[in-house]
Amino acid sequence: MSKISRRGFVKTAVLAPLAVTPFSIGQQASKEDRFDIVVAGAGHNSMIAAAYLAKAGYRCLLLEGRPIVGGGVKTASLTLKGFKDDVCSTAHTFLLDNPMIKNDELKLRDFGLEYVDPDPIFHIPFADGSYLTQWRDLDRTCAEFAKFSKKDAAAYRKMLGEFDAIKPILMGTSFTPIGFGKPLNDQLAQQPRGKLWQRRLALSAWEIIRDTFEEEHCRTFMLYMSHLAAEPPDAPMTGRLAYGTARQQHSGRPFPRGGSGVLTQALARFIEAHNGVLLTNKWVKRLIVENGKCVGVECNDGTSYRAEKAVVSTIHIKHLVDMAPHELWGEDFIDGVDTWQAEQAMFVTHYATSEAPKFAGDGGTLSPVEAGILVSPERALRFAYDDARGVVNLEDPPMQIICCSVADPTRAPAGMHTLKVIGWQPYELKEGPEHWDKIKKDVSDGYLKYLRRYAPNLTDDKILARFVESPLDLERMNPHFWHGSAHAGAQSASQTGPMRPMPGWAQRATDSNLRGQLMVKKIGWIASVAMAAALVALFFFAGGGLIAQSAGLSQEAKQMVPDNPSEHTPPVQPIAYSHKKHLAFGLECKKCHTNPEPGKLMTFPATSICMECHVTIAKDKPSIQKLAQYAKSKEAVPWVRVYTVLPGVAWNHRPHLDAGVKCETCHGKVREMEAMSEVTSVTTMYSCLHCHEMNQAKTACDTCHKH
Repeated sequence: MSKISRRGFVKTAVLAPLAVTPFSIGQQASKEDRFDIVVAGAGHNSMIAAAYLAKAGYRCLLLEGRPIVGGGVKTASLTLKGFKDDVCSTAHTFLLDNPMIKNDELKLRDFGLEYVDPDPIFHIPFADGSYLTQWRDLDRTCAEFAKFSKKDAAAYRKMLGEFDAIKPILMGTSFTPIGFGKPLNDQLAQQPRGKLWQRRLALSAWEIIRDTFEEEHCRTFMLYMSHLAAEPPDAPMTGRLAYGTARQQHSGRPFPRGGSGVLTQALARFIEAHNGVLLTNKWVKRLIVENGKCVGVECNDGTSYRAEKAVVSTIHIKHLVDMAPHELWGEDFIDGVDTWQAEQAMFVTHYATSEAPKFAGDGGTLSPVEAGILVSPERALRFAYDDARGVVNLEDPPMQIICCSVADPTRAPAGMHTLKVIGWQPYELKEGPEHWDKIKKDVSDGYLKYLRRYAPNLTDDKILARFVESPLDLERMNPHFWHGSAHAGAQSASQTGPMRPMPGWAQRATDSNLRGQLMVKKIGWIASVAMAAALVALFFFAGGGLIAQSAGLSQEAKQMVPDNPSEHTPPVQPIAYSHKKHLAFGLECKKCHTNPEPGKLMTFPATSICMECHVTIAKDKPSIQKLAQYAKSKEAVPWVRVYTVLPGVAWNHRPHLDAGVKCETCHGKVREMEAMSEVTSVTTMYSCLHCHEMNQAKTACDTCHKH
């Protein structure tokens, strides 16, 4: 992957809706273009399916509604410029077990994908000052358990050994589409102690952990790790989650260098290299159905695209059902959609900080990439109850803390850090989901206050900015995060395996009716195999972001757009120009920057305006002689723009100027600049929302982001 500059990053990272994928914007598909496969939606699951199909020789068209591809696997500057935050997924925990990576089937490393493998894997501090850390080294991890119970240390080692013995069966089933192999129970029945594993998988994670471990700290650690799938650990048939810790003992919790979105960037490059096309700002609104088969899609801008062989979609079933007449789906599908359940939703705050959190650990303090807080096993058993009540619970709130910049310095400016704090709260509040807009800042404050008990170094002066996202905001950011479900919905007994999305619809091979929403005609199985691999590729997700505010800044600092903490060397201009010198002579900004409507970009001065003075002033200087040549040939000077309006943002200088906003508010002390540079973070959502909130301006999404 070619190295992207900070300026290149800024031009293509638009926070919640966007990420760094400049190559996916601006492509076109003419009416004459023919595609074997049309893929509705360009999240990572769709992209993996399309990549395999493209590798097999099928020409694929991917249609993405947002300005940038990637779905929940994107990276953007959610807080301040230069900080690369993951919009949703972070740790690609079990992706290394996926044949796509394990067997290097797509050779994504050639397209820029590189993984960071943090050690320690995970760290959990406890309220009594003790802690338990999972290290890549098994003996070292067992020693952590032994601090509390030698018996539990032996139990953990035994658990890992038993899991390793059955892992090939479990993994083989995970990456085999339903209907393409023996059911898991049939395979287990033929294995030594296979019937015990049938029972274990039917139990809850809590039952397995309770019966395997005796000491409370060890139980708490294992329960916390089992909940990372956002399923209550006491729910039936969550037994598989009890082995999540054992599974990641080998795989770790790797993440792409440069951000989670590097995975989808690599996939997009792979697809394009194999004759595929990706179109953005293409919201699919209708499936084109002819003779009982889905043969194409129609977008909300009126364009339509037909597939020669298949239509593939990972559009959420709650939305997909409305894209074709209900009678075509059949009663079973409608019933499955009506009874689909959401998962436990995440509540997320992203921070830009000047210091990583420091926890008690390793004989002193420890700053791991990932840490978790859970006060006791009993607190873990309250998840389902709190969700059912529809009430926010900030009493000893469990949380996940992610600081990727500890292991990947490319994520933040030198000496600074990205920080993501994830909690779990109900989407459906008693007052209704919209109540989140009133309380989310207070809830974020509550999480930070509790985190400081374990990481007291995160004082106000260490926090540069924050970016808050409620479960409702998750859904607003991506409609496919239905009811805040980053994994599409609960992975409960009623919604896993052949029950996902509903009975009879997990077997995706060569359907002849509208089940072709996933595949049509003979090659359906190809996309099915790829999709099955994709659906478990990123098994555990973490956090996103959609509403920002400043945190812990002084009142004086809040009056200005925050400084750009990244390197901001002035770009090389075709002619050296000093704002400081020209403004000292009495020139006003509007003399050169007239900004005619619609005013999205501030205009550059016409060469004739420059020559009004320089026909006599400094006319012998080489730079002015160069200017005169431009004027003589009636050419515009090719000035390099310093601040750029990002894709997906509807921007206009006029209402801001009319509201009394001064140039220096957004662009710094221009009057003191010898050369203009990007000294502020004005092109981040954090800065815009912060200013709007302070001045009681609109902060609704569609104020700036128009479909």
